[in-house]
Amino acid sequence: MLTTDQARALLVHVAKKHSAKLDAISASELGSAQEAEIGRQGDLSMGWAFKLFAAQGRDAMVRPEDVTAMREAGLDDMLVESVSQHLALCRTSGVYPPHRPRIEALLAEFDIPPSPVNYAQAEQLYLRGQAAALLDVRRRWNGYRPEDDALLQAALLDVTVPSGPASARKAEPQRSESAVEPRWQQDIAPTRNSPSPPEDASDAQQPADIDNDASPLDEAPASVLKIIEIVAEAKTKEGDWTEKTARQHLSVARLFTKFVGHDDPRRIRQQDVAGYRSMLSRLPRHYGKSPADDERLIDELLSRAAQLNPAQVGLGPATINRHLTQLHTIIDKCKWHGAAARGYEGVRGLRAKNRDRDRDQRSRFSNSDIAAMLALPIWQGAASENDRMSPGAAIIHDSAYWVPLLAMFTGARREEVCGLLVSDIDNELGQWCIRIENNAIRRLKTPQSKRRNPLHPELIRLGFLDYIEAVSGAGHHLLFPELKAASAATPMGDVFWDDWIKILNRAVPNAPSQRKTFHSFRHFFVDELKQHGVIPEIRRDIVGHGGGDTNEERYSSSACIDLMKDAMAHIPALTQDLTAFPIQLREDVIEGRARPSRTARRRS
Repeated sequence: MLTTDQARALLVHVAKKHSAKLDAISASELGSAQEAEIGRQGDLSMGWAFKLFAAQGRDAMVRPEDVTAMREAGLDDMLVESVSQHLALCRTSGVYPPHRPRIEALLAEFDIPPSPVNYAQAEQLYLRGQAAALLDVRRRWNGYRPEDDALLQAALLDVTVPSGPASARKAEPQRSESAVEPRWQQDIAPTRNSPSPPEDASDAQQPADIDNDASPLDEAPASVLKIIEIVAEAKTKEGDWTEKTARQHLSVARLFTKFVGHDDPRRIRQQDVAGYRSMLSRLPRHYGKSPADDERLIDELLSRAAQLNPAQVGLGPATINRHLTQLHTIIDKCKWHGAAARGYEGVRGLRAKNRDRDRDQRSRFSNSDIAAMLALPIWQGAASENDRMSPGAAIIHDSAYWVPLLAMFTGARREEVCGLLVSDIDNELGQWCIRIENNAIRRLKTPQSKRRNPLHPELIRLGFLDYIEAVSGAGHHLLFPELKAASAATPMGDVFWDDWIKILNRAVPNAPSQRKTFHSFRHFFVDELKQHGVIPEIRRDIVGHGGGDTNEERYSSSACIDLMKDAMAHIPALTQDLTAFPIQLREDVIEGRARPSRTARRRS
C-alpha cells in the first residue's frame, strides 16, 4: 500500500508532467479564439471523464450526482453529454485503462514495488493527475498564469544593494496583487484542480511579504510540512504527543497548505487563516473519516459536500476549533524554527461558538433505540457473514456483535472498546474485569481514563468469555483483530465505524437530527447510573472522568470493584431476550488474514 507521501508525490508528478504536455499542445494548436474555446471544452470533457474513471473504475458512467457537480462547475448540457461520449471513446480507443507499462514505469520511477495494490493505487492516481491537469483550463486557455507574475516579482527583487548606510536601502518594488493574492480571496473554494505551481515559480513568489533586507539565511526554503514532521517526530518520541495527535497536526498542515496553494510558512497571512476557517464550514461533516480524504483536492472535497444534504455539510464546532488550535500550533512551531508567518494575529476570534450545554451536545440512546438495534439480524440471525443486515440463521461473534454491547454495559468510549487486547480481560479475586489502559494500539483520552471495570453478567451469559478464549486460541492478541487496518495510521474505531453507521442508520434513522452517535451509549450508561442515585465519585471512576474538583480528584481513591459492580447492576439488561449462541468467529479471524486496504476492497 502506498504511503500518503508516495501517493502525493505520484499525483503531483503526473499532474505537472501532463500539464506541461498540454501546454505544449495548446500552444501549437492555438490559432483563434474559436479554436481556444474548442480546446477548452475538449479538455473539460476529457478531464471529467478521467475523474470519473478514477472514482468508479472501468464501468464509469455519468450519474445524476455527477451531472449536478458538473453543472455547479459551470458545464452546460452539451458538455455534460460530451463527458459521456468521452467515457465511451476512452474505452473503445484504448485510452482507458492506462497502458500497463506506463503505470509500472511510474512505480519504478519512485522505487515502489509493483504489487497489485500498489499498481491499483498508482493507476487511480495517474488518472486523477491527468484529470487535474486537463481541468486546469483557466490557466491554459484563459491566460491565468500566476507563475509569470511571480517570476517578474523575483526579477524585480533581484537588484544589487549598493554599499552604504542603512538609509540607502533599495526601493521596495511595487506589489503585484496577482502574484500574492491568496486563492481564498478570489473564491473561498479554490477553482483550480491542478497542484501548486512548479517549485521554481512558487519559491520565487515572495514579493512584499518577505522583507527586502532579509539575509541569505532568511531566504532559505521553508516548508510547513517538513517542520511539522520534525516537530511531530520529536513530540511523539518525548511522549508529549500521542500518535493520533501527531497524525492530526500533519493532516491539518496538509489540508491548510492545499488550501492556500503553497508550503511556505513565511507567506501565511491572517486572511489565509480566516479563509481556511470558512472552508471548514463547507467540507463534508464526516471529513477525515476516510484515509482517502487526506489525498483529495480541495475542489473534490467541496464538490462532494455540494452533493450532500445540508445537515451533512460543515465540520462540527468542536472539530473546527480543534483544527484552529492545531493550525495555531503549526504556525507557532514554524516561527520557532525560524520561519515566522508575517501578519499572523491568531485564531481566537475565529473559533466556533458552541451554544449548547455539554449535556445537550449528544443525546443518550433511549431504551427503545437500543431495543431496535438488538432486533437487527446481527444479534437475531443474519443471512451470512457478508450480509449481516438481512435475516437468516448466522450469528457471527465479532466487533459488530460485541462492541455495542460492551459500550452499553461499560460506558466506554468507541476507541477504548475497539482497541482492547485479549489480556485486558482478566479475573481479579473471582470477579472478571476489563482493564482500560494505554497499549500499543491506542492511547487513552486523559490520564483519568485509565480504569478497570467489572464485567456485566449479561456479557458473560452471552458468551463473551468464550469469545475471548476463541480469539486467543486463533493466535490473536487483539480482542477484535478484524479492526486492524492495512494502514497503521488508521484508528481501530474508525474501521469499526463502517459497520457501526449501518447499524445506527437502520435502528435510529433520525440519529443525526437527534444528535445520537456511538457516544450516546456513554450518555445512556451515565444517565442510568445518575437516575438510580449512584454518587458522582463512583460514576466518574466507572467511566474514567476526572474529579468534580481538585480535592476530589487528588485525594479520592478509585471505587472498589464491589461498589462498581453494585452500581452497574442498575444498567437495564436490555439484552435479556437475546439467545446465547455458540461462538462463531469471522473467517478472516480464524484464518489470520490481514484486512485488505480500502483501495483493494473497492477494486475487488
